[in-house]
Amino acid sequence: MINNRKTSLSYLIVWIGLSCLLWVLFKIFYPNPYIVFDSHYYIYAALVNANVSVWPVGYSKFLRLIGLFSHSANVLVTIQYFFLQGCLLFFFLTWRHLFKLKKGPGLALFILLLINPIYIYTCNFVLSDALFLGLSLLWLINLLWIVFRPKPWMIFTQALLLLFLFAIRSQALFYPGIACLAFLLSRQKLGLKMAGIAMPIVFIGGFILYTAHVTKVDYGVQEFSPFQGWKVASNALYAYEHVPSGKVQPVPARFKPLDSLVQRFFHSHHQPVDLLNQDPSTGTYYIFMYPSPLLQYRDQRCGYDRHFLININTMARMAPLYDAYGSYLVKQYPWTYFRHFILPAAFTYLVPYAEVYNQEDPVFVHQWDTLVQMKKKWFGNVSTSEKKPYANFRIGLFDYYPVGNAITHLIFLMAFLGFLGLNGHKKMDPFRQKALGLIATLWLANAVFMVIASASLLRYQLFITTVELTFAVFFVGFIWDRARDNESPDTIHHVV
Repeated sequence: MINNRKTSLSYLIVWIGLSCLLWVLFKIFYPNPYIVFDSHYYIYAALVNANVSVWPVGYSKFLRLIGLFSHSANVLVTIQYFFLQGCLLFFFLTWRHLFKLKKGPGLALFILLLINPIYIYTCNFVLSDALFLGLSLLWLINLLWIVFRPKPWMIFTQALLLLFLFAIRSQALFYPGIACLAFLLSRQKLGLKMAGIAMPIVFIGGFILYTAHVTKVDYGVQEFSPFQGWKVASNALYAYEHVPSGKVQPVPARFKPLDSLVQRFFHSHHQPVDLLNQDPSTGTYYIFMYPSPLLQYRDQRCGYDRHFLININTMARMAPLYDAYGSYLVKQYPWTYFRHFILPAAFTYLVPYAEVYNQEDPVFVHQWDTLVQMKKKWFGNVSTSEKKPYANFRIGLFDYYPVGNAITHLIFLMAFLGFLGLNGHKKMDPFRQKALGLIATLWLANAVFMVIASASLLRYQLFITTVELTFAVFFVGFIWDRARDNESPDTIHHVV
């Protein structure tokens, strides 16, 4: 026990020292923050203190919190960096303690989590990714403790973390289901289990009702997330174009004006629209790229907005129609949808778009004057320049990350199957078996959600790949030990 505490203290000291050194070195070469397309909308929502926006408003509220004492973009990204580093360290130490990680695998995991370049680059973006990743790690730590050693106060911390995560990104949509499973697996009184399941429902349900109410008051449509209606329609159109002309069925009357415009687009000369054909929209062409029929139809109904490409007012007004239209197409052509959207989306889940990480100019200034002025009002005349050699290094580095992401998925899966094949789970106590089942469920639910409902972006997979790396190290360590045990002198002599 004393040696374990000394080792943990050593890890703590080294982590703090190296993380500080890495950030100082990074800012020497990359002194300016990255402000990209999405950043402008988060900044705009922070500036006007919006309670409903294009994306969930949690990160914009975080910007306002930091803005209470500083509007420096570099102060913001520095806070993001040390928050994420603290969460990664806490995750590593907790996981090492709960799963009794040996010295070799522990050191390997320590290095992978501390010096992985993607974490430090992620923190330099004015985006929600670093905050969401850090809070997701804290959420998972809380879940593991609920399974291993539950305390009544964890009911409240779990509900609060879920509320924060839900307010930051819709990717947390399936998190409450995983939390429910954790409480069911925990050893505590039934009343506490039910309270643990019910409290997040109350918190998140209240947040959803409040957001839908604000959307109704401000924009006349009772929607929690207008973006999701557009996403449903966009996903469906990726498949709809592949329905042969002779098999296209008449649509209900309410969809005919929109469907007529969609069919004209399909039969016009336009660039190929395919999930496997990367374009600047990274899998969301019909939401963001002209001449998308969804954008054309919105402009016909609501007028063209020269200030905002994404206008929350018009997005909210069109969302119910687009949601219904996209859902209708999916039900009407399920096999086409599976073949031309689900299967390509599964591939891009394995090899996601690097997107902002390897764009030649990820710090581009959005040309809409309104958004540029909002950015200046919040951060001042912040520089977003990047020296060419360092930009080239970043691009070259992240060109390899999508393939590395696929390798991480496959190594985790193969190591997990190898661990089960060697009956590693049978050698674990009931608590660790339950935790393993929880992680397997989390992994599967995340994969399904990412394929069906999310954009296939590298930065959206940071949480699950961090979990995969962690458990892959544990599984590989176990397999390695079993292989060494089988290579006893008697076994070697018999083979020879």
